[in-house]
Amino acid sequence: METIVTKGVKIWTFGLRPPSAADEAVINDLMSKSHAYHNNLIENEKKRRDRYCELRREHVGDFEALEKAYSDANDLVTAARAEIKLIRKEKRARVEVSDGVARVKALIEERKVHKKALAEARAEIKALTNPAHAAYVKRVDAKMKELGSTGPRIRGKVNAEVRDEMLLEPKWPEFWKRTKEAEAEAHAKRLALRAACGLPSGTYLMVEQAVDAATKKPNIRFRRWNGEGRIGVQLRDVTGADVFSNKSNMLQIDSLPDNQWDTRPGRRRARAEVRIRVGSAEGQKPIWARFGGLIHRRVPPECSVKWAWIKITRQGNRRRYELQMTMKVESRRPVGEGTVAVDLGWRIKEDGDLRVAYAVDDSGNTIELVLPERMRTGMELVSRLSGHGDDHHNAARAVLINWMKFNKHPEWLAEATEHIAQWRAPSRLAALVTQMNKHFGYEEQIATLWDIWLKERLAATPKLDLHADFAELRSWLRNHPWLTMPDVAVYLEWWRRKNEHLYQWASDVRGKILRRRRDIYRVFAHKLTAYEKIIVEDANWADLNRNAAPEESAENDHLHRWRNLASPGDLRLKLSETGRMEKVKTAYSTRDCHLCGHRNEWEEKPVELYQTCQGCHETWDQDYNAAKILLTRPEEEKPIAAE
Repeated sequence: METIVTKGVKIWTFGLRPPSAADEAVINDLMSKSHAYHNNLIENEKKRRDRYCELRREHVGDFEALEKAYSDANDLVTAARAEIKLIRKEKRARVEVSDGVARVKALIEERKVHKKALAEARAEIKALTNPAHAAYVKRVDAKMKELGSTGPRIRGKVNAEVRDEMLLEPKWPEFWKRTKEAEAEAHAKRLALRAACGLPSGTYLMVEQAVDAATKKPNIRFRRWNGEGRIGVQLRDVTGADVFSNKSNMLQIDSLPDNQWDTRPGRRRARAEVRIRVGSAEGQKPIWARFGGLIHRRVPPECSVKWAWIKITRQGNRRRYELQMTMKVESRRPVGEGTVAVDLGWRIKEDGDLRVAYAVDDSGNTIELVLPERMRTGMELVSRLSGHGDDHHNAARAVLINWMKFNKHPEWLAEATEHIAQWRAPSRLAALVTQMNKHFGYEEQIATLWDIWLKERLAATPKLDLHADFAELRSWLRNHPWLTMPDVAVYLEWWRRKNEHLYQWASDVRGKILRRRRDIYRVFAHKLTAYEKIIVEDANWADLNRNAAPEESAENDHLHRWRNLASPGDLRLKLSETGRMEKVKTAYSTRDCHLCGHRNEWEEKPVELYQTCQGCHETWDQDYNAAKILLTRPEEEKPIAAE
């Protein structure tokens, strides 16, 4: 097959084992500083925006009030239209709703008034800022051209010089001048925060990139600490060969034999030590954090490595470590012939598998993508484990509430549990149990008692659950009169351990299923690179909620529960990464017949997999029909660029 060579930036991911205790302490410190630096930058940006709003109110008026009035008017129009749709849906026909339509028209006219006022305010702001900003940009570009440099440090100095010059010139609007001063203050504060953050350059640059991406949104928020983050380094003029030959002072990976990746067993045993720089000692000597890594694929020696970072995520109560590398690499891919249309969605088949995509090419060949039934049953297990955890949590909370009614307890405990009846997160009760044990000094007794309990429960025939209800546990504790801690403290600690076990079990199962799904989608997307063009429907999967069960079985009535497992948005993202995907807006793709073009009118949304056309009376698979419609629509409608 003919192939073409392409150059692009790719991110490769390798799994890592947890570091040593000493290295983990260093990483924890850096992650804590990184989190604090991120929120400090967000606070700085919020203050800059507040200052801008103050200046805008002084020179233009209450712009926020105009925005809110237009937003409220738009919400009223949307709600009125939704009400009409609901009425028609209940009647299952396009009935006339004269009162509702008249109300929508009146609301639309009111919205136009607010929209006009908002547009006038925006035009006033542009009139105050655009001429000055255009002159500012023109001067900066001219000076940069004179200097013959494009570096960020030089541009920063030139920006400051031009700004200071224009602030002294009386012809520019006061609003623009005060805005530039506020931006300069925010920039100076940002540099001061960078100098005081205590992070290595690669990590603080990654934090700044994340903040810059977040500030593009209208509403920015502080980030809650959840134990996750990234520790990274930026590399310059470093190749893959340099990384594996220890020539880089930022990232090093032990070399492996050239034939390590020739076989599958070899790839599975491709373990090497990964070292990433987390600081500098005296004389600029690197301080390394070391991990055991599985380098399951060969890194091209000639590729250019731009960035590398350790990604730390939480899976249950444990941390998961990954090495991610951004590389500029050449790759070969088939030229591709023909077009394939892919209908995305989710439906359970008769054999229990979950169909997530159906592809049809212009030669009539079909490809079906399914997630095996064991993945669906695995998610059912996750749901059951979460349910068991909720039941145990409710029982433990009730036991504590009842015990506090009839037993003396310290004042701090009463304050901490003032709203315990409204607690929904088991983590709050678990944290309280840990605090109680530390406050009363129960740790040693609990450790001894747990060893006895564990041996007895596991020695029983059959083995008994390590968690028991309060009555059973109180009966068992009567055999241990030496115990000085109250029975409820033992029960709550046993519950905490059971809850931790269930939470970790569910997280491990979910994580394994989602990683398997990611691999299935990656392989499917790679398979479709044999085609020149991949057509998908331009749908908003975050809002779309299909209920397309193919069989009449009652267990499929709520198939929408599996949309998170199918995740068509993730599959579409993998298809877009091929560089060959085009989105097409299509309407009635499940109702139009690909054979005769008849638009079927069903009273209810069709739930069976096979439907019969009311025009030509041919029976076809709904997903096959939708893919065929997608295949022909690009000829009639202009494709939309893939994301």
